[in-house]
Amino acid sequence: ARSTSPRFRPRFRPRFRSRSRSRSRISCDAEDGGDLDDREDRDITMIEERGVSFESGKAFYRAESAVSRDLAVLAARVYKNKTGRLEVLDLMSGSGVRALRYLVQADADRVWSNDWNPTNIPLLQRNLQGGLKKD
Repeated sequence: ARSTSPRFRPRFRPRFRSRSRSRSRISCDAEDGGDLDDREDRDITMIEERGVSFESGKAFYRAESAVSRDLAVLAARVYKNKTGRLEVLDLMSGSGVRALRYLVQADADRVWSNDWNPTNIPLLQRNLQGGLKKD
């Protein structure tokens, strides 16, 4: 039998209330771009991962997850080759590196991306639009 004493109870304290934050999202089609040159966050760091360059700013980016992103892009590319079409939903994108790699390396037809922090949206848009500029 499991003990129900307080010291064995799992504790979870969220850092924010999900209802108090507005959710922001963007949609980015491979056929449609836009002009988003406003640089609102000044702490911009350029990062290159597996041949894809993007800005990190204050948005979430974890370099240790590159292998996970490699496998996701590989699986997406195999799916695209089998079906001829690839549409991706990337929730809580942070810097948008996964969504960007789907666009560039898996040749996604459409990528939907969002983040819980509305101040990350301009950075996310710039990163995804950088992937739309294919030569």
